[in-house]
Amino acid sequence: MHDKVDHSTSLCNLLISINNRIKNDEHLEKFEVEQNALPMIGLLMLNIRFFSCVDAIIKEFLTPIMLGK
Repeated sequence: MHDKVDHSTSLCNLLISINNRIKNDEHLEKFEVEQNALPMIGLLMLNIRFFSCVDAIIKEFLTPIMLGK
């Protein structure tokens, strides 16, 4: 902000710049809050969430040696 202010800057322009900066900061803060509110699903949890039935069938019918490879 200080880099943009010199002797030719009017108070009106300075006020507009400050208000734009505040709006941008508020928008970024809201974005970060919404982003952090989204559930995080790791790759290790995807098979449990979407393929738990298939996983149970595989464990029932395949031997531990086959599952280890």
